[in-house]
Amino acid sequence: MAGFDHEFTIGALFDADCDAFMLGHIHRAQQWAQEGRVVAYPGSIGRFHYGEIGDKGYLRWQIAPGRAEASLVPTPARQTVCIDFDGPPDMAQLTEMAADAADKFVRIRWTVNEEHRQLVDREAITALFGASAEVKLEARVLPAVRSRAEGISRAATLPEKLGRWCELTGVEANPLMDSLAMLETLDAQSIVDRVLADLVPDPVAAASDAPLPEPVLPPVLILLCHKRSR
Repeated sequence: MAGFDHEFTIGALFDADCDAFMLGHIHRAQQWAQEGRVVAYPGSIGRFHYGEIGDKGYLRWQIAPGRAEASLVPTPARQTVCIDFDGPPDMAQLTEMAADAADKFVRIRWTVNEEHRQLVDREAITALFGASAEVKLEARVLPAVRSRAEGISRAATLPEKLGRWCELTGVEANPLMDSLAMLETLDAQSIVDRVLADLVPDPVAAASDAPLPEPVLPPVLILLCHKRSR
C-alpha cells in the first residue's frame, strides 16, 4: 500500500477467484487471462501524453459464470509523433516527416554538445511543421568539460604558471614575463607612462616619407586592461 492506494499483484487478484477484474487508472490498455478469468485495464480513451502507443478506447465485457472476455473498442484520439536525434536534428529527415504530420502533435528532441547548440535552427523546424496541431522542441545540451593545462595547477608562483602556459601553447615567454614583472612592481600610472613612451615615433623616421607602421599594443597594456576589467 502506497499512501491511499491499494496495490495487488496479478496473482493475488486471480487468487480472489472472481471471473472478471475491471480495473482503471493507468493510461495503457492491458489484460491478463487465466483459466477463463480476466484482469483488464481499459486505459485512457484519449492520448494525453507523448509516447503513449497503441489504440485508445474502452472495454466491452462479456461475462458468464467461469468465463470472461474483454475487447477494446477504439475511440478517436489525437495522433502524436515523437522524433529523437542523437545530435543536431536532420533537416532532410524532418522535411520528409513533416509532410505526413498535418494536424498531429509533434515532439522533437535532440542531444548536442554545448559548442554545437547554435547549429539548430528552431524557427526553421517550427516552420516545417506549420500544419501540425502542436510542435514541441526539447533540447538536451551537454556541457563542455574543460580541464586546465597539465602542470599549471602544480606550479607554486604566478611566473611559474605563466611560464608553463607559454611552454604548452608555444608562446614566447620573455615579453609576457617582462609585462608581468611590471604589473607586480609598478603602479598603473607608471606602466601607462612607460607604454606610451614606447609608442612615441622616432623623430628621424617621422621626417622621412616612409609611412609609419601601425603601433602595436604591448602585452603589458593588454594584461593591465584585463586586470582592471576583473
